[in-house]
Amino acid sequence: MKEFLTVMGLDQVLAQVDAFPPVAAEEVPLEEAAGRVLAEDLRADSDLPGFPRSTVDGYAVKADATFGASEGSPALLDVVGTVVMGRAPGVAIGPGQAARIPTGGELPRGADSVLMVEHADAVDERTIEALRSVAPGPRTPACSRRSVARGSRSTAGRRWPSSQPATKSSR
Repeated sequence: MKEFLTVMGLDQVLAQVDAFPPVAAEEVPLEEAAGRVLAEDLRADSDLPGFPRSTVDGYAVKADATFGASEGSPALLDVVGTVVMGRAPGVAIGPGQAARIPTGGELPRGADSVLMVEHADAVDERTIEALRSVAPGPRTPACSRRSVARGSRSTAGRRWPSSQPATKSSR
């Protein structure tokens, strides 16, 4: 019987790559760039987003208001508002206060951490119990300073967006 298909080995295929001319670069709108290969390096000229944000659904808080909190001895916090996605927070967080916040929402002024919704119980519409302590700072699991740091780059020749994290460039 005559063989219908012959499969090449990886080395044979890679040996033929140089026989194909490079494809010309073209500029496309960002929303059409997904899955394409970068023709030149991309460098971020600013942090994206330009504000600290929540990486979980929960409550924006001052972390010290939750220190020592546990299921057996919860911390009571006053809910003073709600952060709306895509808008600057219209509320500030003071001692013993919290604001509802969605994933990706901007941390309000005064907040330095986020209490995950799974670690809070609503007492009523304006009060929650914090069932765990949270750590302060934008590099905690519940908060992020940025997704893309100013100066990071994606390298030409890679599919975009890359599955590899962007690398910090030297200026």
